[in-house]
Amino acid sequence: MRISSHQLNEQHLRSFWNNSRLWLQYGNGSSYEERRQALESIMPSNVTSILDVGTGQGEVINQLPLDLKVVGLDISCTALQKVRRPKIIGKIEALPFSPTSFDLVLCLEVLEHLPDSAFFSAIVELQRVAKCWLLIGVPFKENLLTRAVRCPSCRHLFNTDTHFRAFASVRRISKLFREFTLQTHLLVGPSFERKTLLGQWLSLKLGVYIPWESYFLCPICGNTEPPLQRSHSKFLANLCRRFDCRLSRMRTPIPYWFIGLLQRVK
Repeated sequence: MRISSHQLNEQHLRSFWNNSRLWLQYGNGSSYEERRQALESIMPSNVTSILDVGTGQGEVINQLPLDLKVVGLDISCTALQKVRRPKIIGKIEALPFSPTSFDLVLCLEVLEHLPDSAFFSAIVELQRVAKCWLLIGVPFKENLLTRAVRCPSCRHLFNTDTHFRAFASVRRISKLFREFTLQTHLLVGPSFERKTLLGQWLSLKLGVYIPWESYFLCPICGNTEPPLQRSHSKFLANLCRRFDCRLSRMRTPIPYWFIGLLQRVK
């Protein structure tokens, strides 16, 4: 599943990532600690150099052993202020490193944020700079419309976390990386029932969206202002919630994140 990114404004997207209020939402809570521990459990022991692409505030690399050669890369200068290891501003689709520069390349919660113009170049770049291993993390079986709102200014529908694509199966994720093969994977993080397509369709049809937060930014027009009035009533919101709960009663909760370790094909 994807949300169209063909009208995306790159400058607006950069403003989104440099908003300090955004970074109050990411990297906090017990689920991120669970994710970090999961990463440690499958990280190869013979690794001496790591590149963390999309390092954010350094939630992972700040806690890695000091004897490792570690570099964090991100497009957000705001986020990088919290990184305590060597760091660089850069784009995933044009990594400023030589081929096979790092034993392991780590890339967590980045690929879902990439518009079409950057996604496939990013896949090539991750494989180019990784000598032996890729450690990839993405939301698993995400419904992008669950966190979608309609911009009150330009009326475009957008995902509030700037997620442009979802990853529906382990096989599809592993097939993205032709030069690597999946060795092991984990599903970690909070488990919850995913919204049904029919329930989501009803919510969008009735204009029932999640409440506007201070860090929201429309990647099309750059609007950050909430609607002047609430777009739906509590009655409609409860109606959609109950309808979707009935439809999803038999669904099994799924952990939020996929984490996969891939090894370069000899």
